[in-house]
Formats: sequence, structure tokens, C-alpha cells
Amino acid sequence: MILISLLMNAQLSGIFSSDCYQPETRGTEYRGTLNATEGGYTCQAWDSHTPHEHLDYSPESHPTAGLESNYCRNPDKEVKPWCYTTDPDIRTDLCPLPECHGRPYYLTSGWKKYCYRFKTRGTEYRGPVSTTTEGYTCQAWDTQTPHVHDRTPQNSPDAGLESNYCRNPDGERKPWCYTTDAAKRSDLCPVPECKGIKFSGDLVCKLFRGGSQSYYYHHL
Repeated sequence: MILISLLMNAQLSGIFSSDCYQPETRGTEYRGTLNATEGGYTCQAWDSHTPHEHLDYSPESHPTAGLESNYCRNPDKEVKPWCYTTDPDIRTDLCPLPECHGRPYYLTSGWKKYCYRFKTRGTEYRGPVSTTTEGYTCQAWDTQTPHVHDRTPQNSPDAGLESNYCRNPDGERKPWCYTTDAAKRSDLCPVPECKGIKFSGDLVCKLFRGGSQSYYYHHL
């Protein structure tokens, strides 16, 4: 109860803890703003290819990995968050983030940008994925070409039908979209499920104590 009281008064600005990483997930969920490495190198922006050319890890190839700006991230399940560096002689380096042992981390409504809840089938998903599981580009929800449909922003104003992002306005089994291929009307999207997370409203606090986990909830 003390922890919940503290949480009610906390200014929660991040999706996850911004100054440590979960050892069990190797920090794949880290969304802080650290942009320097253990060796003291400045991180290269994920959407940049200078000085290091890279095709595997970009905001386009990994839209749910949080590859924004030049912040340390872990899109490939390395031992901990890392980045490409701006030094031409040092391609990558790990980042000096401590483990979150015995410390709480938080999930606010920002989780809706990165994964979907199995229980709700992702009806609340609001992320930027716009390519389907089979590799088709999504058709914008406010267009009727090539597929005519009634799942429009006007008909479903609360469904988040913006741009051509994957959504679930009709309770399908997970987020989906119409495609820009005239021969393929619709397809499911590769949005990951929010596994290992318990929800209560928009906030979850998971406290790590060594290898065990305890959960505290506060409904926003």
C-alpha cells in the first residue's frame, strides 16, 4: 500500500523505467533517453547510416522496438541495451544501464504503442505498424482504394483509425488492416502480444526482487 501511495504522487513520464533495464528481458523494453555507451561513445541515430551502414535494425524494420533518436535500445536481444556509435572505428557498444533488481518500473498508457492485449484482441493498440504479417502495405483507413469498406474514421471515431496503421475496430483476433494489394483484401499485423504483463487500468508496476516478481496495481 505504501508503494501504491507513492505511485499516486509520482510523475510518471516514461513507458518503462528510464534509468535501468530488466535483466530477464535483457532490456528489450527499455525506453529511456540514454545515448552514450560504456566506452564513452555517442550513439548514432537509428535512422542514420553514417558512419555505420546498417539494414537490420531501423525504425522501419523494427517499428515496435522504440528505435527513436539515438537512444540506447535492444532490438535483437543482446545482453543489454546498446547502440551503433558515431565513431567510425567502433561499430557498436553496450550502454551503461544498471539492472532493475529490487526497483519498480512502470507502464502507462504508452504501452498501447508497442504491443496488444490478448484479452481485448488489441482494440486499444495505437502503434505505428503499417505492414502486415505477410508483408503487405496497409491501405489508409480513410481511403476506399483498392478496397471499398465501412471501417472508416467516421464510422468508428474511437478506434484510432489514423493513417494506414494496423488497428482492430471490429474485434478481430488481433490488429489488422486492409492492404494496398487489390488481390489481398485484408491481413493480420505482426504486432507482438503484451506477454508477461498484468494490467489494471493504464498502470502496472512490476517490482523485481532477484528472480521473483511482485505486482502492485493502481487504477488511473
